[in-house]
Amino acid sequence: GTGDHFPPEWVILFTGMRIVDDEEMIAELHRRMLEGVVCTVESTLSAKEIIEKISANIGHYDVLITDQSMPEMKGTSLAKEVLEIDPAMVVLICTGQPIKPEQLDLLPSEKFNVLLKPVTKEELLDSVKGFFLT
Repeated sequence: GTGDHFPPEWVILFTGMRIVDDEEMIAELHRRMLEGVVCTVESTLSAKEIIEKISANIGHYDVLITDQSMPEMKGTSLAKEVLEIDPAMVVLICTGQPIKPEQLDLLPSEKFNVLLKPVTKEELLDSVKGFFLT
């Protein structure tokens, strides 16, 4: 089955769906799509909280999935900070509009991917798998 393709020790961190009901629902949906496939999925709605969590636990999180449009900062800015703190992480940025290439040029590594919404479970998983199963 699919299970054996996924390292069971992956830890995925989710953030960034705006704090209104429909966006929280999207965050929850993404979280549920991934559960059962990976070992741990944590969800939070604050970019600041994400940076604190990753700084305090370098090496613990494998993947960050974020929205590009958040109240505190853009997903690309969060990705830049996260990849500077923990360069081993992979960041997936979900967005409704294409992101300008110059925003992506600022990212300190190639370990990110941009997914256009609506994102399917398959797209999310393939994107994550692509980084780890090389």
